[in-house]
Formats: sequence, C-alpha cells, structure tokens
Amino acid sequence: EKRFEEFKEKPEQFIVPCLLEASRKSITHLVSSFSKYRTLIRGVIKSEQHQRHIGILQLVADFHRDDESRLMTAIQKFLQHAVVMPSQVIDWALGGGGGGALPVVDVPQEFLKYEIVKQTVIGAVQRTRIAANKNLGVDDMGKQHAGVHDLAKRQEKDLFIRVYRRISELYLRSEEEESRDIRQYMQKNLLGRIREFGRYFLAEIQPYMERIEEKVIRQAPNGIKNEFEKLKHLSVAFRSTTKMNDDTEQ
Repeated sequence: EKRFEEFKEKPEQFIVPCLLEASRKSITHLVSSFSKYRTLIRGVIKSEQHQRHIGILQLVADFHRDDESRLMTAIQKFLQHAVVMPSQVIDWALGGGGGGALPVVDVPQEFLKYEIVKQTVIGAVQRTRIAANKNLGVDDMGKQHAGVHDLAKRQEKDLFIRVYRRISELYLRSEEEESRDIRQYMQKNLLGRIREFGRYFLAEIQPYMERIEEKVIRQAPNGIKNEFEKLKHLSVAFRSTTKMNDDTEQ
C-alpha cells in the first residue's frame, strides 16, 4: 500500500521502468514504445519539475546500467520526444541539483558520463544550425524563423554555460577529497575533460566566450580559469586561420 501511494505521487517510477522493460528486445522496440507512449510520459511530469526529470534519467541509468549503448539511445529518445530537456541531462550527468552524477573515479562510467554530455550538446548545436539554415519563407514566417533561431542560440549558449559551471562545481567538490592521490586524479581528469570539450566545440563556443567568462570563469577555481585562458588563445588563432582561408578563397 505504501508503494502504491509512492507511485501515485511519482507515477514515472512505475511508467518509465515498464516502458523500458517493454522495449528491452531491440532498438526498434524502444523507438516504437516511445512513439506510442510519449504523450503519456510527457503528461506525467510538469516541465518545471526539474528534480523529477533528473529522477527519470536516473531510472533509465539504473535500468540500463550494464548496457551503455542502450542507455545512450534511451536518453536520446527521451530528448527527441521532449520528455527531458538538454539542460536536465547535463545536470544529471554532471551532478547539478541532485545526486545523479556518475562516480568521478569509476573510469567506464566516467567516460560514459562525458559522452552523454557531448552527444547532448551536439544535438543542441545541430538544432541551431537547422534553425539557421531552414527557409520558412518571408514576412511573418520570416519573423517566426528568426524567433526559432534566436531560441535555439539561447539554448545552445545556456548549455555551454551549464557545462562549464558543472565542471567547475565538480572541481571545487574534488578539493574536499582527503586522499591526495584521488584528489589529484579527479582534478587532472576534470581539467582534461573541460579542455577536450572546449576544443571540440571551439567554433560553437566562440560567440559565447565573454558570457561564459562572466557567468562562470571569473568565480571558477584557478585550474578551470587557466584552461579557459588557453582556449581563448586558441580561439584567436582559430579566427586568424579562418580569416586567412576566407581571404585566400576570395
């Protein structure tokens, strides 16, 4: 009876595992199940209930704990059907606002965590490009197109800020680790990951560098500040190279 009351308050704890169990056979079953029940799933939780969305992602992670490929696919499907938002995936994977972060010293899970972050941001970048390139006509439709593109850019910027903020928070948390060896490993790993992230998305991050610096980097630990400073220098070199290539083509 107590369990039933819990399901009444948080029906996603019943619905999501049932959905995942029903789609266990193959990726095709997973896609079909999402298409069939997406309205039901989206109706269970209001969009502003951030922590419960984090909980959904943890349910998926627990269910597919031994199948990284299926976990990645399931999260992508939840994103595609707007059951969860990209910002919620970032917070879950990097531990913002809840205990969903995967262990920093668990190497296989650690790799998976950053791959989920990377793929989530790639999806946001692709949506921004589609919004920029899609021709929706002129006049009022042209205004609509501009609005869609502006929204996509804001979401993209917010994701970059969020990733830097969450990594900075993890770095600060690592300083509380009593073991010197573990602390050094965690910090070295975090700096390597933020370096890799910045270089991979360098072209996309460039328009938002001042905003990221203002919102996160000025208050960040020195290690994060140093990595961002290196990225800024790399950005200058990247812009110079791009300009030279453009001038050559002309």
